[in-house]
Amino acid sequence: AGRPVAPAPPAWAPDQPFPAGQVQAPSHVPGPPATWPPAHVNPDGFPEPSPPSWQQPPPPPAFEPVTFGAMLRNTTPGVLITLGLGVIVFPFSLAMLVLASVLATRIRYRRHIVGRTFSGAIVGSFLLGITGMIAYQGAFDPVGWYDASTRWAQAACLVLLVAVPLIVGDAMRRGEPPEDRL
Repeated sequence: AGRPVAPAPPAWAPDQPFPAGQVQAPSHVPGPPATWPPAHVNPDGFPEPSPPSWQQPPPPPAFEPVTFGAMLRNTTPGVLITLGLGVIVFPFSLAMLVLASVLATRIRYRRHIVGRTFSGAIVGSFLLGITGMIAYQGAFDPVGWYDASTRWAQAACLVLLVAVPLIVGDAMRRGEPPEDRL
């Protein structure tokens, strides 16, 4: 007895809009919390006082004093002895220059530059010796090329005896790390 029963609403499918009157405003949902102080919207003035600690550049390397002994020690005794013998003993100057070039692979500073310096000295000794021999004799002498090239190799040994320690010393003075062996 009693109450009339309301008819059931029609079945709703996802592709249909909501029926009018069933959508209610969510009045029971609280709003976003108030923040104080207000959010920071604009960035600080430029430039910033200093970058964060993780953006700081690494500290400069501690330079140790570069002494004459350290330069000679890092040039390696084998290179210095063979270049010295190339300056003193004329008939072996070309052979000592080539041997010093092989021993220079043990130098740990500026290997590329040192290698090119030795290669240029060896090639220059050959070319200047052969060119001088042809200019003096008027023809290529297969036996005389060694003597002609050895004079230039003796001069190259003298120049490299001074230049290679200076190249190594400059690398040390600039704080370049020693290169690893290949």
